[in-house]
Amino acid sequence: MATTRHQTPRRIMAGTAGALAIAVAALMPVAATASTATPAATGTTSCLAQTIAAKQSPSVDTLRASGDCQVKLRLTTLGRLSSEVSGSIVLTSSHVAALDAIITGTESSLQALQAKIDADTTASDLRTDIRAISTQDRVYVLVSRQVALVRADDQVDATAANLTARAGQLQAAIAAGQSAGKNESAAAARLAAMQRAIAAAEARVNGQAALVLVLTPAQWDSGSARPVLNADRRAVAAARRDLRIAAAREGATLRALR
Repeated sequence: MATTRHQTPRRIMAGTAGALAIAVAALMPVAATASTATPAATGTTSCLAQTIAAKQSPSVDTLRASGDCQVKLRLTTLGRLSSEVSGSIVLTSSHVAALDAIITGTESSLQALQAKIDADTTASDLRTDIRAISTQDRVYVLVSRQVALVRADDQVDATAANLTARAGQLQAAIAAGQSAGKNESAAAARLAAMQRAIAAAEARVNGQAALVLVLTPAQWDSGSARPVLNADRRAVAAARRDLRIAAAREGATLRALR
């Protein structure tokens, strides 16, 4: 009877351990990859016809068409980013609010710039305002990466919290085995390794989102934003490895339970 009572929760935990390991392996790389995406290339291609026309036959009409296309393309991207933020299940409420503020502010800036482009009457003014489209707000190289990286940071924290809860279940199973007179030292050692890996993942991304959220287009232009973004990207990649280790240690702990 004692064996039956011990193995039933063990089978339940083992049945869901694989799902968590898959989540760690599948979700985290997606977030990390998104943080390194360069949608600027997509933006150039999408307005390629208008850009070519403006270069080959520069006039108020062709320049305005190029500017309007580039602004609308960025507004479309911001709309997509807004949907990703509002639909995220891992972003904290404070990070949702901060990202919403960044996106909304960028949209307002671009809309004001589009109004200027539509009101410009000379090719010189249009060229100046068209240059500002990419330099004033930095939708692709900054805002898109802010969304992706902050979401990746919160993904690490959410996955770590899930693993921590499962570690608590394992601790309870070990305690139950010890109370029954079983030697659970091997399981306890593996659980400790799992907990160390979780703590390492959490430590890597701790405070990273706050640093990313305060970055501005001016900091990108000065060169001070890129190191912050790259540091967070590396932190997410390293944390993902820690979480995979933690998930593996969970399985090892389950197998070691007596």
